[in-house]
Amino acid sequence: MAWQPFRNIGLKVAALGLGVVLWITVSGQHVERNVLVQLQFRNIPPSLEITGDTPRTVDVRVRGAAGLISPLEPYQVVATIDVTDARPGVRVFPLTADDISVPLGVEVKSVDPSTISLTLERSAIAQVQVKPTIDGLPAPGYDVGDVSWTPKTVDVVGPESRLRDHPSAITERISIEGATSTIVETVNMAVSDPSIRLQQAQSARVTVTIVPGPVARWHGQAVVFRNLPSGRQVTALPAAVAVTLRGAHEALSALKDEQLQPYVDLARLGPGQYTLQVHVDARSTYVVTAIEPPTVRVTIH
Repeated sequence: MAWQPFRNIGLKVAALGLGVVLWITVSGQHVERNVLVQLQFRNIPPSLEITGDTPRTVDVRVRGAAGLISPLEPYQVVATIDVTDARPGVRVFPLTADDISVPLGVEVKSVDPSTISLTLERSAIAQVQVKPTIDGLPAPGYDVGDVSWTPKTVDVVGPESRLRDHPSAITERISIEGATSTIVETVNMAVSDPSIRLQQAQSARVTVTIVPGPVARWHGQAVVFRNLPSGRQVTALPAAVAVTLRGAHEALSALKDEQLQPYVDLARLGPGQYTLQVHVDARSTYVVTAIEPPTVRVTIH
């Protein structure tokens, strides 16, 4: 059957008109809703800092046509407090409908809270130490040598009371994980205390020297047997070996004799004599540079 666009044209026009009337009626209805919006401060005197637990949001009740209120987004409503001529100390500022910016056609009915308490402190400038942030460990057998950076100090700005706590400027994390050679990076800086900021954005150049770790030698380490066949007896000649390791100084200093355990693997071996390789399990903090002798004569009975 052919499509007839003008068939029942009167009904179609009537339905369209009814839809338009309903839309106008619904969108024209006035409704209210609450919107949680960000609280902003303007005209903060350059000599003062806002400190303490300051409210960051306020609850604003708005009214208007449904077509305006229903799709209203929080970013379209702005609550602002003007702190011009404020003085140090605890100050209370009223927050009224006049301090709320809303789109045309939207009315502010109420604001909660209606007053905002601010603690204001004098601002100061101080010079603080820069501390590089090093993350991870170098490759097994390597150690961290010298760490150098520039600048050593930076100027920061913040409330006088917080500067008395001797904050520091820290760099972004510099990863040395698995490194076998010197790392040089230029990274951004920030202040460890969030209420304090750099006087001007700066970066630091950090050099982390990665060096071969010290070498240590363990004598007389008894050879143990792995995968010993059930009911068998085993002897090794020699029964002990010397193990030489290279790694970070702290790791080697903390290593105990029983943690080394040089071993030979007897898996799938029957009675007889064998010359077998001696092994020492690798660790993330050191590498085995030598096992002397590297092999032993094993007899399985």
